[in-house]
Amino acid sequence: MDGGGDAGRANARADTVWDAVKPHFSEQEISDLTLLIVAINGWNRIAVSFRKMPE
Repeated sequence: MDGGGDAGRANARADTVWDAVKPHFSEQEISDLTLLIVAINGWNRIAVSFRKMPE
């Protein structure tokens, strides 16, 4: 028992995504996109918690 649970599958999915975007973006661009996605996700979660509707 490795104690990883779904970690192996999650890593395999991440590797698949990485392999798909690597030919199109530099490592810096992938990092920038990742940070933007995290920020958008965070703002969306805050908006949902306040029941904010799009204007």
